[in-house]
Amino acid sequence: MTTEKTIRFIKGYPKFAYLMSNDAVCFMMHMTDIEFLRKCNYSTNWPKKEYASRMNMDIMKFNRCTCELKALGLLDVTKSVNGRYATYTINRVAYQKLLKVCAATINYKRIKSFLKEIKAKGRLIQDVSDYEISALKGFSKEYYTEAPYVKVYPGFSYLLTPDEICLLMHISEIEHLVKYHICSCSFRIRQDWLDKTDMTEDVFDKAVKKMIQLSLIWETPKDDTLIIYKQSIRGYRNLVSVCGATINYNALKDYFDWLVIKRNRSLWSVKKEDLKALEEYGKHYGRMRSPFLDLPNK
Repeated sequence: MTTEKTIRFIKGYPKFAYLMSNDAVCFMMHMTDIEFLRKCNYSTNWPKKEYASRMNMDIMKFNRCTCELKALGLLDVTKSVNGRYATYTINRVAYQKLLKVCAATINYKRIKSFLKEIKAKGRLIQDVSDYEISALKGFSKEYYTEAPYVKVYPGFSYLLTPDEICLLMHISEIEHLVKYHICSCSFRIRQDWLDKTDMTEDVFDKAVKKMIQLSLIWETPKDDTLIIYKQSIRGYRNLVSVCGATINYNALKDYFDWLVIKRNRSLWSVKKEDLKALEEYGKHYGRMRSPFLDLPNK
């Protein structure tokens, strides 16, 4: 009897987008993954270029994220003596305080208003008081010991932009809210989506279009009264399977480039032989030719 391989995931918090840019949200998720590697005794004493490459960001975007997160008190940066290397670490006190805020209530409008006010006033997250968190909870009877999260996988960044990853997280959370009748919104109205995701119309439309092309989400029929967009179970599972085939991020980048750009295929077209080839390619990356140049286009 064989068991399905467990694929390591990151806890993604859609509500982080009310405090920081979508780029910074993805930056923070990668940081939690990098800190996991540190705990497993992997060396993470990398130059900035390596950090940026792992997050699939250019140096300019990477620098913007570090400045944004340092201003919020969420990121600490320690440079080496020669200045060539740096260690980026999450400020655990501030991070845990942010999670307590996100766990205070499932009312996203209340948390959104609070976090935006914190950012507008230039306050540090760790300075948020327990009294403010209690007030944020209000008269809600629900009590959460952990902030609600959705599963995100490190490899997502090599196919999806930060906007698309954050939208995917919001969709997962929206489906949960609607399924269990936790939210009064039907999310059949476009404005509800813009309010929930905190995206501008052009950014939202661009992300939706790309994810539909990838068969990662789909638009529901007009007679569906609950929700406009839903996650494609098949597309999502295939994406997770690809991300679990190898931990070599360069091999993942090569595969996604081949699948989407060179072959113009969606996630529904991922084959078992693709996953086997990707696993082998990841093990021997740099020592073997890419196998995706000659795979049949079925």
